[in-house]
Amino acid sequence: MIIKSMSRKQPSFEQLYDYIVRDHDNDRAFNFTHNHFGTNRDDILDEFIQNAALLSKRKGCNYLYHEVISITRSKQLSEQQQKEYLRDIVQQYINERAKDNLVFAGLHDEKSNQLHYHLIISANAVQATRRHYFSQKKFDSIKRNVETYTLERYPELEQAKLITQDKSTRSTSQKSSNKEGEFKRRTGKKTQKEHMQDVLKDIFQQASTSQEFLQLLETNGIESYIRGKTIGFHNLDTNRKHRLTTLGLSEEYDEMHYRFTESAQQTNTSTGETMKKKQPDQDPIDTAREKVGDTLKEWVAGDFTERDKNHRRAQEKEPQQEPKKQESTKQHNETLEEKVIRQRKEQAEKRYSEKDRTKQQNRGKDKNLKR
Repeated sequence: MIIKSMSRKQPSFEQLYDYIVRDHDNDRAFNFTHNHFGTNRDDILDEFIQNAALLSKRKGCNYLYHEVISITRSKQLSEQQQKEYLRDIVQQYINERAKDNLVFAGLHDEKSNQLHYHLIISANAVQATRRHYFSQKKFDSIKRNVETYTLERYPELEQAKLITQDKSTRSTSQKSSNKEGEFKRRTGKKTQKEHMQDVLKDIFQQASTSQEFLQLLETNGIESYIRGKTIGFHNLDTNRKHRLTTLGLSEEYDEMHYRFTESAQQTNTSTGETMKKKQPDQDPIDTAREKVGDTLKEWVAGDFTERDKNHRRAQEKEPQQEPKKQESTKQHNETLEEKVIRQRKEQAEKRYSEKDRTKQQNRGKDKNLKR
């Protein structure tokens, strides 16, 4: 089994949570929390953020840990059994590693040869104002205890002894890593592999787009290559090639690509909003309301000012090129609304003219009677 711990200097709880529970890769039936009251996304993240707010802000200090616990798949057990055993192993690890801290654990099963849990662990215990700290020696002891627990409790998982393995039984690759360790102790300098790990880890954390990722690689004198399913990086300064899996940065690489997908989706959303802003500022609902208001003015008050203005504007924009058509043609091309208004106007004028004639006739009769 493999146990890996990565610290974070920023309180990026939300980004890491969304990465863990992403579709298809996460089996949500096996997700669980430790020392949390909430069970949904918002409540869990709020508890993480509120607890982190108790810490003093200092440069270079950790806010959370992203840790991975991985086991190889067994041929003797069903996938369901292996997941249940792994969940118990992770709970055992949490009890030793972060008993009083906030923890969210999510199971990933997308790999064909292994199962692994992602953990979000708060840097401080619940309601504590100081960061929880233990030495590398203590952490190594915890990892050995968990591997021993796994081998003794679940031998049917068929896990190789890696953390507690004897020096005499180590493979050639492990012996070569011992040579690198001897070089480091002798010279006090980092090995080429460690230097490559540090540089790539920083690049994976900094890059927010694929273009920025390639620019950072070029700036640091590194080229990426793919051979079949193997991803690797070529250090142009040392002319040495390193596989991503050998460097132990597969999770950081996958997380970076998840960020690329998220940023691309946000860019598409913002582009859509920008396109909406470029459309006419006039709301169609407001336009309809204005038309109704103008129509009421015409019908009730007989105010045709707006209609005349619009007619003049249309004539200014579109100069007449054709001779005037007959009145019958105009009426034929009228809209239903214009036709109704015109008819009402004609009826009003007719009523007013009839009233005037009646008044004039009455006046004539009165004069005749006086005579």
